[in-house]
Amino acid sequence: MKNDLTDDLLLNKWYQYAAKQKGFVGIWLRRLREQQKITLGQQRNDFGANEDDFAKLQGMPLPRPNQFTKDARRIAESCHLANPSAFVKAMLLARSVERNSSSETNTSPLLMNGSYQAAYDADDDLDKPLDEDDE
Repeated sequence: MKNDLTDDLLLNKWYQYAAKQKGFVGIWLRRLREQQKITLGQQRNDFGANEDDFAKLQGMPLPRPNQFTKDARRIAESCHLANPSAFVKAMLLARSVERNSSSETNTSPLLMNGSYQAAYDADDDLDKPLDEDDE
């Protein structure tokens, strides 16, 4: 019985650690809470999870991009969420938020001050029609 307690403690420590790492559900759920201005307790209640299952949920790896919805549902089921659909919807929203935030920080030379910067040679005469030899 003592081993079980130690194993549970180790697992719980792992989930707490993983929840704060990139590539795990906890990071996305935290960002979603910040955006929606809700507490951890509110989010946990929305998913229908007890404290232990919610800790496990946060320590799960993110769903795979090519199986996102299916993986999110499996994660919800393995964490015994009473409302797995709420979790799946939250993960889809978090993925959109993540994509939007990463596109805003894009440092592509084509993007200047949030607008498109056309790439062309300033020495080209754009108004001059092309000769057949130039094509």
